[in-house]
Parts: sequence; C-alpha cells; structure tokens
Amino acid sequence: MSFWAGNVGFFGFGRELKVFNSQGELSPDGVRSASEQWWEYWKRYWQQKDGPTPMPKDYACEVTIPLK
Repeated sequence: MSFWAGNVGFFGFGRELKVFNSQGELSPDGVRSASEQWWEYWKRYWQQKDGPTPMPKDYACEVTIPLK
C-alpha cells in the first residue's frame, strides 16, 4: 500500500491488511456498513443544519465534500 498526501508519502507492505475502529477490527462488510452509516449521518447533518433542531457542529461533516 502506498499514497501521497501533499509533500508526505507512505509506503508499507505486509501479508495482510486489517481495518480497525474504536470498537475493534472491521470485516470487509463492516467497512462497507460503516461507510454507508457515515454518509447517512452526513446527509442528516446537512438536512438539519439550518433547521430548528441542528445537530452539534461536526467538523468532519463541514469539510467533507462528496464527489461523484
């Protein structure tokens, strides 16, 4: 696996890749489910943002711009 982020890059290799969140390891289906849940939350955040019951400010939502 490798990537560049501006002037910083990363290259790593190994026999397997595991994904973890604060609750522990995620399966491939768990990653997909977490992603879907995130986008549902993001949509709800923006739907409620200027309404009578806005959600608490979430900087991750504020800076995330979906691309199609």
